[in-house]
This record gives sequence, structure tokens and C-alpha cells, in this order.
Amino acid sequence: MLHRDRAGIGRYIWELQQAMADLDDPGHDVILLLDPRDRRRRGAALPVRSAPVPARNRLERATLGWGLRPFEAAHFPDHAVPPGVRVPSVVTVHDVSFLTHPSAYEPRSLDFYRAASQRLSRASQVITVSAHVRDQLVERRLVPADRISVIHEAPSTALDVAGDSTPIPGAYALMVGTLQPRKNLVHAARAWVRSKTARRMPLLVAGALGYRGVEIVRTVRMLDRQARVRFVGSVTDAMLGRLLRHASLMLQPSLDEGFGLPVLEAMRAGAPCVASDIGALREVAADAALFVDPKDAEALTDAIDAIAEDPALAGRLRSAGRARAAEFSWDRAAAATLSVYDRLA
Repeated sequence: MLHRDRAGIGRYIWELQQAMADLDDPGHDVILLLDPRDRRRRGAALPVRSAPVPARNRLERATLGWGLRPFEAAHFPDHAVPPGVRVPSVVTVHDVSFLTHPSAYEPRSLDFYRAASQRLSRASQVITVSAHVRDQLVERRLVPADRISVIHEAPSTALDVAGDSTPIPGAYALMVGTLQPRKNLVHAARAWVRSKTARRMPLLVAGALGYRGVEIVRTVRMLDRQARVRFVGSVTDAMLGRLLRHASLMLQPSLDEGFGLPVLEAMRAGAPCVASDIGALREVAADAALFVDPKDAEALTDAIDAIAEDPALAGRLRSAGRARAAEFSWDRAAAATLSVYDRLA
């Protein structure tokens, strides 16, 4: 999955393997099994081997189980144990929005994740990135609670890069995430263009096109003829770090999230956040963000203007956000993940 998704699950894999390699005594010999097409093996901190075939390849069922025979256990970071695998296994589940918001998924992806959720019973242990996701799995009787460990993600170390010049002149707000229906961008854009703040600064949207992404961009541009919402596309880690550090505020109006890494990274960078009042974002941000109903455009507009017009509020959120973000660590996530591996011995 590192080859297929470098922003979400891919970032999780890369940060986790780096943190595992940095631990003084990991207690396990961990090998990073990479897609044979992935060229980043030289940058990996853990030892690397190539998987027999790419992830989700039609030959995976026949070859992956054979390729894993030398190992005592396997950790799959993409929601399920692949077919054909027999070794004890750990699975990381990042969200279940394919169950809560199925219309936000491309049909083929929806079929994959629904099938994956039904194979979770084959996992020896399950990791969820939030208590919110754990509770949803238990509620749907997909995994018993005693086999689930909640291990939070952390801000990316790749954003701590040299260079701190402002990416654009003047003030701006920021929204980060793949352009897909679950991110609720069209609704956020309607709220933004109605705000007083939009007269003074643009809303920058950083993220790759996802399912129905072109349609989302087209709709936003039709309702925003004055270009108060600007799409900047995919950005490098260095650029994302700069965008976060200089943002006047961050918007995360998602309909559902499994964790909410952009909010955590924005808080660490000192950007005050307006976030959806949903389980995972409440869990991550605690009291360090303004929470709104993601379907209430008026409330979202009011929250945007409240931060932009009240320096004391913005300052309080910046301070609280930095303090809250400091509570999350990839070192702790790596140590907790290795503890889950212990249960497979």
C-alpha cells in the first residue's frame, strides 16, 4: 500500500517503520515487505524485501501466502488479511466510512473494503487508529473488543523540513485532503464564500483528485466565480509543512474520519482549526478546535469568522493545539504496535 497511497495509509506505513527502526530495543526483527514496483527501498529505515506481486494483484491469493512462509507473523496496514495468508496476522483498520458513507466511494473500492471488513475475523489482532473506529467495529460485530488495540497516529516527521518562507503572499485559510465526497468540500466552499473572511483571504485546498474529484472542483468553481477557493493540487511534504505553518486557519469539515491527521498536523504547526463535530476529530483535537455540525453551513461560516475576527480566540486555539499535538508520538505508536506483535508469539 505504500506504493498505492502515499498520503494516508502510505504515510502511516512510512512513519511507523521509521519509528520502529529508531527504537533502542524493538524486541522483534521486522521486515518491510514492499510492492516490487516501489523505488523507495533505499530510503526505508527497516530491512526491505519485495512482495511476490503488487498489492491487490489478481495473483496475490496464490503467491502472498507462499511468500510469507519464512515469517512468524505479518502486519497488514490496509483493513484486512489478504486471501491466501495463513500466518498469524495483525490488521490496521483506519476507518469504516465505506460502511457509514458508501456513496462516497467508487464502486470497485467499495466492493474491496466491504469484502475486507468481512475478512477481519481472520486477523489474530486488530489495530484501530482511534477509539471511534474501534467502537464502530465492535458495534457492527466485525471484531470483538478484546482483539482490538487503539493506537493513535502522530504528526508526520516529514513536515519538519528546512525552509519557512510563506508559500503565498498574504493571509489564507487551508483545507487538506483528497478531493472526494467524504471530505465535504462543496459544503465547505458554500460556507466559505458566505463568510466575511473570504473577502480578505482565499481558501487554499491541497490534495489529489479522488473519486468524483473533477465533479467537486467543477461544482466549487461554478458557485465561486470570484476564485475565493483555490485548488493547489498535491503538494510535497515540504510545501505542506509551509502551508500549515503560515495558515490563518484550518478547515476540516469531513462527514467522517477514522483519525483526522490533517487536523493534528495543523495543530502542531500552530494553525487554529475548525473541525466537524464527529467522533474521531473530537477524540484527536479534544478542546483545541472549534467544532461544528458538518452539514450546518451557517455554523461553519460563523466558526470561520469567529477565528478570523477574534485574535484572542485564534491565539488560544493555537496554544491549545500545539499542546494537544505534543501528546501524540510515532515512537509511542511504534512501541505499542510491537506490543501487539508480542501477542502473536
